[in-house]
Amino acid sequence: MSVGARIKKLRLDRGWSQEDLARRLKVRQSLVSKWERAEAKPRPVNLLKTGKVFGVSVEFLSSGAAVRQQHKDKADALGFSETVLEIAEELNEYEKIHPGMASGFLLLLREGLLDTPEDAEDLLSLVEIFRERARRGTL
Repeated sequence: MSVGARIKKLRLDRGWSQEDLARRLKVRQSLVSKWERAEAKPRPVNLLKTGKVFGVSVEFLSSGAAVRQQHKDKADALGFSETVLEIAEELNEYEKIHPGMASGFLLLLREGLLDTPEDAEDLLSLVEIFRERARRGTL
C-alpha cells in the first residue's frame, strides 16, 4: 500500500473529506488528492503533520510498519510531537535553499535515533546551532 493509500484509508476511516484533511493540515485539497492518487508524495513536514493529525507515526505513513510502542511512549513523554513539528516547519523553509535538509531530519526520526532524554538534549542543541546559523545567513 502506498503512502497516499494509507492517508486515504485513515481519512475515510474518520469520515473526513479531502477538504477536511486539507484544512487540518493547512494545505490545498488538490495536494491531498495528488497524494492519494500517488501523483505526488507528501514533503517531510507534511508527513509529520499528517501523522500528528491521524495519531500515527511517520514510519507507519511511509512504510505501513508500526513503530515500537516503547519509542512512541518515550517520544510522547518527552513532548517531542510539538517540538518536532515546529522544527520541521522551519526546516521546510530552509529545504528550498538546501534540498535534503528536511529529509535528513526525517530519517533520524524514522530510524528511531531520537528516542531518549539525552537525544532530546542533543536535538535541541543542534536546533539552536541550526537557528543561529540561519540567523547569520551561514546555513
